[in-house]
Amino acid sequence: RTVAAKRHIISIRNHIKEIVTKSYAAYRKDVKRETIDCVVMFIPNEGALQLMRDIEPSLWYEAYDQKVIITSELSLFSLLKMIENYWAQVIQQRNQDKIIKAAENMLERLASLYEMVDDVEKAFKNVENKFENVKSKMLTGRQSIATSARQVIESGVKSSKIEKRFSDDDTLIIENENN
Repeated sequence: RTVAAKRHIISIRNHIKEIVTKSYAAYRKDVKRETIDCVVMFIPNEGALQLMRDIEPSLWYEAYDQKVIITSELSLFSLLKMIENYWAQVIQQRNQDKIIKAAENMLERLASLYEMVDDVEKAFKNVENKFENVKSKMLTGRQSIATSARQVIESGVKSSKIEKRFSDDDTLIIENENN
């Protein structure tokens, strides 16, 4: 029995060495890493793992120091659940990063849109100012065309279309031909 137990420990040690020498990261083409954090070594028999712990209690820690986690049925499910939870957090973090990036992008576009609206507003104000200047020169200013036209009419020049277009306050009323 002692001989079989020693062979069991030697077999586990050899398997650990074999795992350590393999380059498992090379199997993952999409990963840009040279190494993998750890490798799980599964012993399918709980009694075989317990025997290893009884005979060579430090072997589990030796394997762990070489990034090999020895597990059996009982601990494998817990380990897999922890890995699942970790990956859920990683995915959640990636989604948060995407949302934050999208929000930053949206805010930048919104700032750009505000600048464009300000530019359009300034352009409208500029057009409005120019329109008021043209209107003043045409209708209401002291040297407007309308003032000159009123003076010409007061001097005796007749035009039925123009006379009808002056209002009570001496400003020229622009009418449509159909009015």
